[in-house]
Amino acid sequence: MPVTRDATHYRVSLSSSSRIPIVLIHGAGGSTLSWPPSIRNLPGQTVYTIDLSGHGNSTISSANGIPRYVDQVIRFLDAIHLSKAIFVGHSMGGAVALLAAYQHPDRVAGLGLISTAANLRLPDEIRDLMTHPLTYTKLVDAIIERSFSGSTPRNVVKAVKKRLLEERQAVLINDLTACDGFNINERLSMITQPCVIIAGDSDGMTPLPGANHLRQHLPNSEIRILSGKGHMLMIESPDEVAKGLLELANEVEA
Repeated sequence: MPVTRDATHYRVSLSSSSRIPIVLIHGAGGSTLSWPPSIRNLPGQTVYTIDLSGHGNSTISSANGIPRYVDQVIRFLDAIHLSKAIFVGHSMGGAVALLAAYQHPDRVAGLGLISTAANLRLPDEIRDLMTHPLTYTKLVDAIIERSFSGSTPRNVVKAVKKRLLEERQAVLINDLTACDGFNINERLSMITQPCVIIAGDSDGMTPLPGANHLRQHLPNSEIRILSGKGHMLMIESPDEVAKGLLELANEVEA
């Protein structure tokens, strides 16, 4: 059910359970559609899937970036009268979740970090292609090439590429710039919420060492490494991602 609240467009899958809800936060250039239905509709779990500012159907803001996205998610919780939630983020969304957990520990009950890292410095190839509008298609091609393992069906890859090309160029460039400047390494030890890290060992955007670093420095975390999988784990391995998130939700409730 798509809804808009406080300028944030979102989908919600409601459950009668009293479990702490999950908020899904997409990555750079993404939207609510970045998450497949099997994750947006986790059984027995209320799940809110949001469009960050300027993405999908959310209102465009003149000043986006990871701290601004954190503010947006917290305002969204206020608007729906939700005191806290489990924050689940993919790639840049993981950076939003991490910073929210540090800045607003009372609002973040747990963390699901998918294909992300404490330092999201971009590959040199991606950074070089961001510098000129004429290279935008090549930029998207490079992101797609680094985001999927070879086992992903080509029609799935084409669909994700099409969606990314339809995103506003300025939004994607701003997101990538924000990622390139993100570094929360010095604060990881202060983020103590239960956390599951889900990573693919064939990820060309946020390589596996970044996930292992999170596991070593987040004091209450565990890691799941998916063999032969790339950056877009919620598309490549939705069942494994869903299983990890439900187990996290069970831990938060325990």
